[in-house]
Amino acid sequence: MLIGILWSDELQFRVDKVKIENETIDISVINTNQNAVCPNCQTISERINGYYQRHPADVPLAGYNVHLDITVPRFFCDNEHCQAKTFADRMSALIEPYAHRTNRLAKQQQQIAFALGGEAGERLLAIIGMKVSSDTLIRLIRKTPEPEVTAPRVLGVDDWAKRKGRTYGTILVDLEAHQPIDLLPDRTAESFAKWLKEHPGVEVISRDRGVEYIRGANEGAPDAIQTADRWHLLDNYQDALKKLMESKHACLVAAVDGSNQDGIKQNPDSSISLPVMESSETLPKATKKEGQSQERRNKRQERFRTVKELHRLGLSKSGIAQRLNLNWRTVDKYIRVDECPIYT
Repeated sequence: MLIGILWSDELQFRVDKVKIENETIDISVINTNQNAVCPNCQTISERINGYYQRHPADVPLAGYNVHLDITVPRFFCDNEHCQAKTFADRMSALIEPYAHRTNRLAKQQQQIAFALGGEAGERLLAIIGMKVSSDTLIRLIRKTPEPEVTAPRVLGVDDWAKRKGRTYGTILVDLEAHQPIDLLPDRTAESFAKWLKEHPGVEVISRDRGVEYIRGANEGAPDAIQTADRWHLLDNYQDALKKLMESKHACLVAAVDGSNQDGIKQNPDSSISLPVMESSETLPKATKKEGQSQERRNKRQERFRTVKELHRLGLSKSGIAQRLNLNWRTVDKYIRVDECPIYT
């Protein structure tokens, strides 16, 4: 019963000895398989040449570390044309050749490596009794074969920064499965179009409004529906709304003043009398952060008035930006609005 739980039925193991010491369970087992297949020529052999030992680590059991001492038979290869004169029973259901951990232990460590990475994974595995180095976890990640990339029905495409402001690549995402499926080394139309041609079947492409991605989609999947992705739509809407509010500051102030003049009370309960501060001494002192914010607002207001005055005197936007060491977009924004924008 215990052997059936610990190992699959195809492994013909016999438990020889179990030793518990220092929170470690050492299980000595003997592989009783009487025949094996030569890995070189696939010939079945029943002639045993001898035995050797393997000592892999296994998954923890009830809080104890588990180590196996496996006695493995070696067989003669009876195929006279085979280069391998002897070979060992591979036990591929339990452990890979030359490995120091069982397949199931390696799989669990690999999953934690993918979830946490090297250093964090090493710390967690030490706690749960599967101690391993961070370098080994990274090797387990790199050993994992890459999944086959299939063309999704709805494809999301956007750039990502290898080095922000300098080099960029392209990330491709299956928007129905919510999974990234590929990375391209750059963000050119040629690379994107080539990928689409190699993976036909994309019906919808969600992208930003970059010219390269538009051209790549037109060349690589001309029949696919192209749409702007939700994030860029919301971001563009936010920018447009912000610019509108900044340019209509005077209208907003007038609208507020007009509503007050129409008889709408700011304090609907006239029976409540609000306390009146008789002197500035009763006001709470501003914190250091509030003082710094007020200082920045004062500087911004002064800069706004200077831009307005220089523009009134006939200076160009670029001339004002150069004189005040400002971005020309900031100068353009100050010129377009009637009041200095208020930032929180």
